[in-house]
Amino acid sequence: MSTNITKSKRIAIADESSIITSDVNSINFTGTAVTATNVGNDVTVNITGGGSPSGISGAIQFTDGTNFSSDATNLFFDNTNDRLGVGQSTPLARVHIKGAGATNATTSLLVHNSSNVASLQCTDDLSVFSHGKGAVATNTVYGKGAMLGATVTGTANTIIGVVAASTLSSGSNNVCIGWQSGFNITSGGGNILIGQNAATTLTTNSNNIVIGKEAIATGSTNTVIGVSASSATFTGCIVLGSSATATASNQCVFGSSTTVAGAVTTEVVAQANTWTVIINGTERKILLG
Repeated sequence: MSTNITKSKRIAIADESSIITSDVNSINFTGTAVTATNVGNDVTVNITGGGSPSGISGAIQFTDGTNFSSDATNLFFDNTNDRLGVGQSTPLARVHIKGAGATNATTSLLVHNSSNVASLQCTDDLSVFSHGKGAVATNTVYGKGAMLGATVTGTANTIIGVVAASTLSSGSNNVCIGWQSGFNITSGGGNILIGQNAATTLTTNSNNIVIGKEAIATGSTNTVIGVSASSATFTGCIVLGSSATATASNQCVFGSSTTVAGAVTTEVVAQANTWTVIINGTERKILLG
């Protein structure tokens, strides 16, 4: 339907608070729900329509190309509690997503970056995948402030925990799990660091295994297990026990810091290599292979 309004005088358009005038002599309204009534010098134009909402209360409206449509089972808004349900008509959180299955064949949540590369994926078998951090998509990172470096070139790192490996840049093949684990590591690689504040002093060295709250290894190729256990700056140490501490490289230390720990040596006994380890002042032979 088309309605033409033609007047020799100025045309005024009014709303609740103002009147806008124009020197044009005609206005043409086009639409299926436009009516115009001319009474004297006044012309009243009514524009109605817009269609009726579809479905039940809370059903989010979308167009099917011709009319409003809805699917409350899969797209619902709880206006009372301000909750959005996707695949869920009774949302229990601000955003509640219900998957379409229970295996990794279906995905509940998929997030892409501006380059259309997946950055986060939640499949319906309860798996959560992160598809990269920094410039390298082979790193898996979870936790606020984790691996926060602006330029990350290291690969195959698994970082889990608040500010874990926060300064990691070129290091590869590291596993850091726990609050601030590997906090200062930058280029070290092949380290496994597990526990709150585990190996926070480690920066560039590699191939350490550090397990325990505030356990320390700053050198390379150490195995340190225990709360506050430490190989300090040394290399090649095995340190086991709460507060156990190495005092030189290539030591085996078992027990607390009060244990008398001796240097590890090798010798040939009956055609076999052994380690000579002193535990609490007593010499022990450990057969190797």
